Amino acid sequence: MLAAMFSGRYEIERCKDGAFFINRDGTHFRFILNYLRNGELILPDGATFLKELEVETKFYPIQEILDDLVSKGPQNFKESVILTNEEHRSVLSGWLPQQDGKWQLLMRASEEGFQAKTFHP
Repeated sequence: MLAAMFSGRYEIERCKDGAFFINRDGTHFRFILNYLRNGELILPDGATFLKELEVETKFYPIQEILDDLVSKGPQNFKESVILTNEEHRSVLSGWLPQQDGKWQLLMRASEEGFQAKTFHP
């Protein structure tokens, strides 16, 4: 989107001070701009605005940032010995409501035996 806007194919009016006006919330644009400058998505530790940044990134669209956001998002079930496949973790995460933090396994069960010692050491 940004490349197309400034490619010369479209006539874009400048503001009186020479700046370009893009009618978007600029709250997270600095992260997008810094990525375009240095090729690295740098976010503050504990950033909680990843979904908002994803929406802004989809507007432009910059696939590389979207890919980075996936890797910076919550990694639910990473330590699971049951869910060892990324696709399965993704499906389960899609069924659960969005939340900050990590999900934890509280109980395991099986159709083949219901003794607690079978599941909990």
